[in-house]
Amino acid sequence: MDLAKTYSKLRSSTGFLVGLISFIIFWLTISAFTGFDRDHGLINLSLSAEASISLAFFSMLQDRVDQKMQAQLDLLQQMIQKMNERDEQLLKIVADIHEEVETDGLH
Repeated sequence: MDLAKTYSKLRSSTGFLVGLISFIIFWLTISAFTGFDRDHGLINLSLSAEASISLAFFSMLQDRVDQKMQAQLDLLQQMIQKMNERDEQLLKIVADIHEEVETDGLH
């Protein structure tokens, strides 16, 4: 399975949010009682690193979505162009038939 998609699904889940909030509360509680990471530099670094990694994954995922959308747009443009070409052919056939009917009607 695609790592970016998997990470995106995990990150957008309720379990991730509960886990993240629990981690932060646990960290701050340990920090308050033991004095470990009193200036909260390590937790700040941890959360910033997680946010940076998330941004990279979401950017990769968005690039893939953009590529798929561009491919679909290109295909739709080709289809419209072919439809316009067919319409022009049909209009020419109708005009030829109309001209034939007018010419036959005059003689």
